[in-house]
Amino acid sequence: MNFPSKPITWVVGFADDAADLVTRVVAASVALQVGQAAVVENRLGGNALRAADHVARAAPDGHTLLSTEQGALVLNESAFAPVANVARAPLVLVAHPALQAADFASFTAASRRAQVRLRFASPGASLAHHIALQALKACAGLDIVDVPYAGVMACMQALLAGQVQVGVFTTRIVLGHIASGRLTPIASFSERRLSELPAVPSLAELGYAGMDIAPSLGVAVPRRTPLPIIMKLNAEVRRAVHDPSVGAKLRRLRLEPNGDTPERFRAFLQRQAQIWRSFLTVRREQGFAATKS
Repeated sequence: MNFPSKPITWVVGFADDAADLVTRVVAASVALQVGQAAVVENRLGGNALRAADHVARAAPDGHTLLSTEQGALVLNESAFAPVANVARAPLVLVAHPALQAADFASFTAASRRAQVRLRFASPGASLAHHIALQALKACAGLDIVDVPYAGVMACMQALLAGQVQVGVFTTRIVLGHIASGRLTPIASFSERRLSELPAVPSLAELGYAGMDIAPSLGVAVPRRTPLPIIMKLNAEVRRAVHDPSVGAKLRRLRLEPNGDTPERFRAFLQRQAQIWRSFLTVRREQGFAATKS
């Protein structure tokens, strides 16, 4: 099998964030191993849906890859073949200090007694941050208004300014603000407490099962890509993720390296779909036409 026979284009739907940084680290490692350049191309818009649209329409020959969080894949699952899950970014529920919520009990009490409904900064309906809060609202019976913003950093700015009272962010973005006292951690969306926040309980610990929700960056290709090419790409991505130097870079970004098989990644996406479809407010027509082919 003569693959890759030309440079690989690695498309990512975000810029200047962890998804972009991780893609560049992994792509550089893969390129070095296979002897072909790997060009990272940022196609912004729609929280990675435009990038997904572009890759879904590309030739299914393994030379055009998509790096994305699971939302774009769940929304357009029929258009892609999973390659590998790369890394996971834990999420934390935080509140503005003005809410005077020191823990989950006082947070839920505040959400129920507020004369004005609490407001949540949502970075987009196809992102894990949004899905996590929707799932918690449903399970805990919370009445919180979703306020859309153009991306995660805009959400952070709004929360710090007190324009909203509630946010969900990855540890990479939020730890500094927690340490400075500008935000109050309430709980982590995880099965166990996070090592970076040992005093903050997990939602599972608080009795909310199924709240292990987090952005998970994975690699996918157009659905008709031949299996031998998928397996070759998987082997190279896994080798990169499990390389000690690459793993160290991912952990410095507060990410949990993964690197699994296509079968396990597919099973992961199927489990995620069971949760996400209940709370995805993105309409199917906001996906892309490639799902129909």
